[in-house]
Amino acid sequence: MKQERKAQANKPSWIRILLSLLVLPAVLLEQGIAQLAGQLLRQVGLPADLCVHAAALCCGLMVWLTVRLLCGQILGLMPADCRMAAPRFRALWCVVAFALPGFVCIALINLPGYWQINFLSTDELGAVLFSALFYQGLTAGIVQEAVFRGMLLSAFERGINRLAGILLNSALFSVVQLIGQQLTVAQAVQLLVFYMLLGLLFSLVTVETGNIWNAALMHSVWGAAISGGVLHIGTSANPAALANYLLADSGDLLTGGSAGAAASVLAIVACTVFVALAFWRCHMKKLI
Repeated sequence: MKQERKAQANKPSWIRILLSLLVLPAVLLEQGIAQLAGQLLRQVGLPADLCVHAAALCCGLMVWLTVRLLCGQILGLMPADCRMAAPRFRALWCVVAFALPGFVCIALINLPGYWQINFLSTDELGAVLFSALFYQGLTAGIVQEAVFRGMLLSAFERGINRLAGILLNSALFSVVQLIGQQLTVAQAVQLLVFYMLLGLLFSLVTVETGNIWNAALMHSVWGAAISGGVLHIGTSANPAALANYLLADSGDLLTGGSAGAAASVLAIVACTVFVALAFWRCHMKKLI
């Protein structure tokens, strides 16, 4: 077994990188399987919300197991070598996990606008909270960090070098986030910039801490706070959200427009500050 893993690790770098990218279509396939499973559960009479959440958790579990398998079969690495060992957290990055979305939300709700509260039923409120915490939050955060900062960053680092691997990983992450979104050119550029910075932040934190879990926490909190549906900040209302803060027309550059808070220049500035902090810590430890 050790000789087999060693042979895998000695593959030419470009082959290793190309093969590692197979994880992306594998994730799409597993999402389709999970959605089909959710539809089958609905056919037997289970509540629609329960079916959606069950499909999300099923997809998350399949992706996690697939990443661990491919790390061994393609990269010849143990999960710990891909920074996927037991969770360990650093106090600094736990604080940043809440500070980043907190700053963005506070800054945006201090712009001109007004509140709109949706009075949801108990079932609707439960569905929103569950989705925010477990679907947009934990499941999305852990799964995407396992894919991008676990497997792909490990492949890029070994195939090229660490700094180039971080940049390539972050660029790929930013492009993937735009799939399926209908945006103007300006909004697409703003989102690409933000998600590139967010990818850099998650990658640098992963390198600095030696595991994916701090980045997964940051990713989960961001997803729950910004996309979870508890609080929606934008130029148009989300009828499924518990609370909406509807921004006046202050320009897409400042508010993000229909692309959401992530496209706001406020989010870009806040993320840039934390990227600089993460880079400085990596530089001080001579990791970059």
